[in-house]
This record gives sequence, structure tokens and C-alpha cells, in this order.
Amino acid sequence: EQAIEVLTRSSLEVELAAKEREIAQLVEDVQRLQASLTKLRENSASQISQLEQQLSAKNSTLKQLEEKLKGQADYEEVKKEL
Repeated sequence: EQAIEVLTRSSLEVELAAKEREIAQLVEDVQRLQASLTKLRENSASQISQLEQQLSAKNSTLKQLEEKLKGQADYEEVKKEL
């Protein structure tokens, strides 16, 4: 009976050690994935910021070109009236 108890305890200890290794691996995986997610978020935020700046610059250029076009149209209108 004592031998069975020792074997059972030994088997449980082996199982426990295996589970502890599995947990440690999962913790490492979670930490690695969290780091990847953080980096991805930072990169995404940086890209969004760059795209917003580009959009703002293009909107500004568009507005300038629209004003220039309007000025030319006004000039053509005055020219026709003369």
C-alpha cells in the first residue's frame, strides 16, 4: 500500500512538473504576444499620424489649386466682359 502511495505521489509530481512547464511556456507566449501587439499598435499609430499629415498637406494643396483655378476663372470672366 505504501509503495502504491509513493508511486501515485511520484506520478502526481511528474504531472505537476509538466503542468508547471506548460504554464511557464504559456506565460512566455503571452508576454511575447503582448510585446508584439504593443509594437504593432505603436507602428499603426505612427503610420496613421503620417497619413494624417499627408492628407492635411494634400488638402492644403488642393485648396490652393482651387483658389488659383477660381482666380483664373474670374480673370477669364473679366476678360470676356471687356
